[in-house]
Amino acid sequence: MTLLDRARALGQHPVLAALPAAVRIALAERARPIDLIAGAAVAVTAEQLLLVLTGEVTLGSRRAGPGALLGLGDALADRRVALAPEVTAAGAALRLPRDATLDLVSDHPAAVAALLALVAAMARAEA
Repeated sequence: MTLLDRARALGQHPVLAALPAAVRIALAERARPIDLIAGAAVAVTAEQLLLVLTGEVTLGSRRAGPGALLGLGDALADRRVALAPEVTAAGAALRLPRDATLDLVSDHPAAVAALLALVAAMARAEA
């Protein structure tokens, strides 16, 4: 996966899509692509976020497909939790550095607005 492919893939998540293209490219330089192998667990450290590009993973009772950014809720709550989602459909994902991702988002008002909209939607879904 090329740098440009990774930068485009970051646009699958609404918060990351709100970042300027140059910032997405800078984040893409630090993103690491991984294959999602059906039936396997994916180790996601407390210092990482996982952006699902294709395929599907399950974390507890939650299914997450393309565009899902695992670890975001814990990062926003400043909890450092390692995750081990199980791959239910093969695909691909990007590992992102947690703190650098949050720092880049916090520097851009459009991304912060997208993040707040996402958090509000998640809160409504749980209510």
